[in-house]
Amino acid sequence: MEARVDVGEMDVVLMKPGESTHLEVDAFKDQKFNGTVTEVANSAKGFGQSAASSLGHQQQFGRDATKFEVHIRIKEKELLRPGMSVTAKIDTRSRTNALTVPIRKCDCALAQ
Repeated sequence: MEARVDVGEMDVVLMKPGESTHLEVDAFKDQKFNGTVTEVANSAKGFGQSAASSLGHQQQFGRDATKFEVHIRIKEKELLRPGMSVTAKIDTRSRTNALTVPIRKCDCALAQ
C-alpha cells in the first residue's frame, strides 16, 4: 500500500527516498503505522492547488502554498484501504549520541 502525501515547498527540500515515516490514519486512531519515502516529486502539483493527504488521489482547490507529492510505502498495510486519510511525520534529520537541553535552561547572556 502506498500513501501519497502533499508536502509544502519549504519542507520538501529536506526529504529524500529512504527516509522513515510515521503515519496516523483517521480510521485507526489508536494505531500507528510505519513507512518509507519511495519518491519525492521534482515538480509542484500546480499553482493554487493542494491535495488532501490520502491513500487515494483526491484533490481540493484552495490558496495554499505550492505542494509537492511524496510517495510513502506503508509496512503495515493489512487494515488499510485506498482513499483513507492519513497524517504523515517524515524523519528528515536525526542525531545519535546527542545531548538535548530545554532552551529555558540555557543562560544566554549577550556579550556587550
